[in-house]
Amino acid sequence: MVRKSEHFQSGLCNGGYTKPFGCQGQAINDQTRDDVLSFFNLIRARLAQGHYEKFGLSSASHMNKLRWDCDLESIAEIAVRYCRIDKPSLRVVNAINFN
Repeated sequence: MVRKSEHFQSGLCNGGYTKPFGCQGQAINDQTRDDVLSFFNLIRARLAQGHYEKFGLSSASHMNKLRWDCDLESIAEIAVRYCRIDKPSLRVVNAINFN
């Protein structure tokens, strides 16, 4: 269950997690975690408060704050470590060469 204080309400957009995060991953530090989480929560708070309605995005009355998940960070770190990235095909169709 989400506590009321975890919703984005006008003027109540501070906190939502406890520092230090206590994650074991070495890819990023707590400052980076805090920066990323704060950035996304700021955007979500502005969306919830209706700042993006002119772009067709409606406000939200019960949008929860994001909290960092160390387990999800570990899963993502492992997935990226073993991810194989192939170079994109350079095949061009219907192109004009001006050289």
